Amino acid sequence: MNPVHSTIKKPVSKINNQPIAFWGSGSIVEVNNIIYSGEYEGGLIRFDPKDSSVIQITMKDGLATNVIYSLFVDPDSNYLWLASPLALQRIDITKAEKFNQLEIETWDASSGFHPGYRFEFINDSILVTYSTHGYTEININHMHPEPQPKIHFTNVELFSHSVNWNNYNCKTDTSFGRQLPTDLVLDYDENNLTFYFQGVSCKRPLFRT
Repeated sequence: MNPVHSTIKKPVSKINNQPIAFWGSGSIVEVNNIIYSGEYEGGLIRFDPKDSSVIQITMKDGLATNVIYSLFVDPDSNYLWLASPLALQRIDITKAEKFNQLEIETWDASSGFHPGYRFEFINDSILVTYSTHGYTEININHMHPEPQPKIHFTNVELFSHSVNWNNYNCKTDTSFGRQLPTDLVLDYDENNLTFYFQGVSCKRPLFRT
């Protein structure tokens, strides 16, 4: 990711090539003498008053959308939270200071989160968001990247038919009660495979609505 970084007096937006306007439509916060502005269609703007440098972060850098409704800094000032119409996102302020390794974490509808237009902390660990779905309480101490589901294959078919893989000069695995091929090599005109599998989601519920 390469956020646009400019020290000229009138930095140009990488969205529309127009001068960046600091409207602060999605709220403005200050962290360690750095000003962050959430813009309605301009993404996230970082302004350093010391050298008047401006950095713009947009969808190209990992934002869910360039429309930012609200900004908030958690009580420990480690994360900058962004509320948008599509997702709740957070940026590690300690890594964002230099912006050489920007990391943005995202929670959206697929995570069970209803995007909101406003949010606030009601204590050191509970973040409340407000949306057309009502409000959602989030325990930020339990927010981690979603674990990958555990998956195992139950069957493999060739051209939608079950076959005896012992006839294909390959090793087989029967640990799941069925004969599954391993180290399989097929000719170019005999490589239409259908995979059957089962998966178990390890995601824990983090949201309460």
